[in-house]
Amino acid sequence: MKFHGIPNPTEWTMIEEVIEGRLFHIQSKNKDYTCSKLIAETYEILGIFQPSLPLNGYMPSDFSTGGKVSLHNAALSEEQLISLQLEDMGVN
Repeated sequence: MKFHGIPNPTEWTMIEEVIEGRLFHIQSKNKDYTCSKLIAETYEILGIFQPSLPLNGYMPSDFSTGGKVSLHNAALSEEQLISLQLEDMGVN
């Protein structure tokens, strides 16, 4: 798997990378992946997404039903709320 073992950025690095990509259209030079960058690249590889920003310029909300991402020959369904109880996960 291409992304196995690649670290997640720290919270501040993530904010910095999104600002660079979203506001200044600068592709991050860091060797890390945010969840949004991974989704954007996956959709691009699948051929259903043509990014208008560097991949580090996307945020999770962009991929929601109210988001700004336009998919080609694909659509996302409504989000499903998942409620987890700590007891259900064996945590007391």
